[in-house]
Amino acid sequence: MNPTISYRPPPTYVEGWSDSESIKQIQYNRLGQTDLLVSLISFGAAHVGRNMMTNDENHQQQQIPQSVIEAIYEAIRLGINLVDTSPYYGMGLSEIIVGEVKCFFLS
Repeated sequence: MNPTISYRPPPTYVEGWSDSESIKQIQYNRLGQTDLLVSLISFGAAHVGRNMMTNDENHQQQQIPQSVIEAIYEAIRLGINLVDTSPYYGMGLSEIIVGEVKCFFLS
């Protein structure tokens, strides 16, 4: 059985915001034995936390750069719903940032 799914918008699809033409070009596969459909193309988030790492003695929390927010939003708008992140990317900041940005799509 081929796990490839014919066109069906991903759960992150938002009418009027998502780019339906781009989404139609992306292949989605079922993730293992689940009902989750993930894009064949992923967003690599290794760089996401890098710019926020600091040697600041006060350990002040920095704002997430707008360019990072826009990059994640654009990937999701274009139909990418698989994000590659790790606790080793940016000393864990990548996972925190991606989680904060993506929470908009989960609500």
